[in-house]
Amino acid sequence: ALERINEARALLGIAVGEHYPDINGGGDAYRARVGEDFPVADSRTDYYYSTGLDAFWDIDVWGRIRRQVEAAEQYMYSSIENYRDVLVILYAEVAQNYIELRTLQTRLYYSEANTALQRKTLQLTEDRLKAEIAPELDVEQARLNLFRTESNIPLFKQAIVQTINRLGVLLGEHPQSLHAELSTPAEIPGPPPNVTVGIPTDILRQRPDIRRAERTLASQTDRIGVAEAELYPAFSLVGTMGFEATYDLFDSKNRYWSLGPQFRWNIFDGGRVRSRIQGADARAMQALAAYEKTVLLALEEVENAMVALEQENERSAILNRSVMAAQSS
Repeated sequence: ALERINEARALLGIAVGEHYPDINGGGDAYRARVGEDFPVADSRTDYYYSTGLDAFWDIDVWGRIRRQVEAAEQYMYSSIENYRDVLVILYAEVAQNYIELRTLQTRLYYSEANTALQRKTLQLTEDRLKAEIAPELDVEQARLNLFRTESNIPLFKQAIVQTINRLGVLLGEHPQSLHAELSTPAEIPGPPPNVTVGIPTDILRQRPDIRRAERTLASQTDRIGVAEAELYPAFSLVGTMGFEATYDLFDSKNRYWSLGPQFRWNIFDGGRVRSRIQGADARAMQALAAYEKTVLLALEEVENAMVALEQENERSAILNRSVMAAQSS
C-alpha cells in the first residue's frame, strides 16, 4: 500500500511535467556518398556532422493537461486513503487476535481448574459407590462431565498456538516469533469505561475507505475532461536549432534554426474520441456506484456497531451480576 502511494506520486510528477516544454538534444556523424546525378563541388564521398536541440511545448488551451494533473492528484489521494485503510484493518486484526489469545488462555486455565475439580468429584462418587451410598449412575455421570471438560483442553491449546502464529504474521514476522513472549497467560484487555460515540455521519467522515472511494470518483470525473479535450484542436510551439556541416561543425555559418506555432485537429477518426468519452463517463458512473455502495455499507456497519456496543454493555452488566451470584452460591 505504501509503494502504491510512491507510484501515484511518480504518476503525478509525470502529469505535472506535461506543463513544461519537452527539449531534446541529439547529434550524429556519418560518412556518405551521393549519386552520380547530383552535382558536387569536391568529392562525392565525405563525412557529415550535425548536432542540435529540438523543443516542443504543448499549450494547454482546453485544460487537457490540467485535468490530467487533477486526476493524477486525486488518484494519489486515493492511494493515501487506501494506505490508511490498510493500517486501520491491520490494527483491528492485531487487537482482535490479541484479545482472542488472552481469552483462550483464560478459558484454558478454567478448563484445567474444572478438570481438577471434576477428578475430585469422580473420586468422591467412586468412594460413595464403594460405600454403597450412591448409585453407579452418579459415577458414570461424573466421568462423562470430566471427559467432556478434558476434551476442550486440546482445542484451546490448538487455538492458542494458531492465534500466536497469526499475530506473528500480522506483525510481518515468522509465525513462531512471538511464542516466547505471548505463551505466558495475561489478563484479558478490557474496554474503556466510557466510549465516546457520535452520530453516524461524524463517524463516517473518519473512515478512510469512504474517502478513498470519494477520491477515486473525483479522479475518474477529471478523466472525462481529459477525453473531451481531444474534440478540440491542440496548439503547440515547436522549435529547433543546431549545426550541420561536413567540417568545422560549430562555425556560425553552419547553424540552422526554426521556431513557430502549429496546431493539430482530428477532424475525423471514426468516432474513437467520442467512444473514449463515453468510456470515461461509464468509468465515472462505476466509481459513483462504488462510492454509494461504500457509504451504504459503512452506514450499515456503523449502525450495527453502535447497536452491538449498547447491547453488549447491557449484557456485560447482567453477566457481572451472574458472576456475583455464582460466587455467592
